[in-house]
Amino acid sequence: MIKALHDLPDSEKHKIKMSHHNPENKSKIRGLVPFLDNDASHKELFDTGFPYEETSEEHKQFPIVNETPYPSGPDQ
Repeated sequence: MIKALHDLPDSEKHKIKMSHHNPENKSKIRGLVPFLDNDASHKELFDTGFPYEETSEEHKQFPIVNETPYPSGPDQ
């Protein structure tokens, strides 16, 4: 999964970015955080969060709890 994620074209990576980097994605805490020039972290990361299917119905009501936006495709 990791190699496939990093090998995605930029257009596909954009689809799975957290909402801070892609307003069309509803996930605020899950997904891709891209490498940013001049950012102290100097890294790109993908946050999967806790498995959504194991999240209680009570917690699914919180606005920050969303499914992880995994990339789609034959290898994912």
